[in-house]
Amino acid sequence: MAGIFSNFVGQWEGRNRLFLSWPTPSEFLSDTRLTVTELADGSLLQLNYDWSHEGKPQQGILLLAYDAEKNSATASWGDSWHASKKLLPSSGAIGDDGLVNLLGSFEAPPDPDWGWRILLKPVSGSEMQIAMYVIPPGEEEQEAVTANYRRLPG
Repeated sequence: MAGIFSNFVGQWEGRNRLFLSWPTPSEFLSDTRLTVTELADGSLLQLNYDWSHEGKPQQGILLLAYDAEKNSATASWGDSWHASKKLLPSSGAIGDDGLVNLLGSFEAPPDPDWGWRILLKPVSGSEMQIAMYVIPPGEEEQEAVTANYRRLPG
């Protein structure tokens, strides 16, 4: 189990890109820090991150579990900017290349639920990316967040 998460554990820093498609397409860049730790004897992975939007600090958390026998990943995610005071449950898998691919959905009354995809991509031993996509009903995925990280020494 420890091997599946080993590319992620550690302290990271990088740049966060928030993309808004409404009301006018725009993007916001900020510095970001990420702490990734294993919990419960390596059966869970916890990601805590911070970034900012228009100078206001933001925080987020992702708690990830993995069932190797079923190649099934489950997670709960939330942050201070996107997630309306709720955790977003999601599920997916972890590829042979270490890519974590999670999909969940959230309520958007009066519309049908919208999808939310989270990808954790190990780029190398010292680089990783977290990408998030919003999926409007009946439409293609749209970039919401891309954060590129570099591992800190230590």
